[in-house]
Amino acid sequence: MELKDLVGLHKLSGVDMLSENIKETWGDGYEDSQVVRFILDGVTYSAIENPEDGYRSTMREIKKDSGEVRNKFPEQEVFCVYDGDESDLLRILNVNTSEEILVVGTDNIDDYYPGFIRYWNPENMDINKGKL
Repeated sequence: MELKDLVGLHKLSGVDMLSENIKETWGDGYEDSQVVRFILDGVTYSAIENPEDGYRSTMREIKKDSGEVRNKFPEQEVFCVYDGDESDLLRILNVNTSEEILVVGTDNIDDYYPGFIRYWNPENMDINKGKL
């Protein structure tokens, strides 16, 4: 699965920012990785970091996941946009205001120091307007 597969109108109903011990891509070891688990249209997805060498990091993968999302909320209408110019990012935007609610992926993909992005802005959801 790729981030661009999620482009379009959706309903967002949960987001968790986690650190999990994930099996390394190569070898039998495990490493601490940042994970963003979110629910779109009732389906849970996980964006998983590849921490690489401590200076660089990328998104290892995006996948459907059966893991639990603890931070659930009423469905919010969102529009997902793929940013693939110098990045590999999924931007989840508030349908009414175009403000970013969640951004996941890799920034600066062609740079010596790419970076895993996990930006969560709950104040941009309609249910939180004027509350935070």
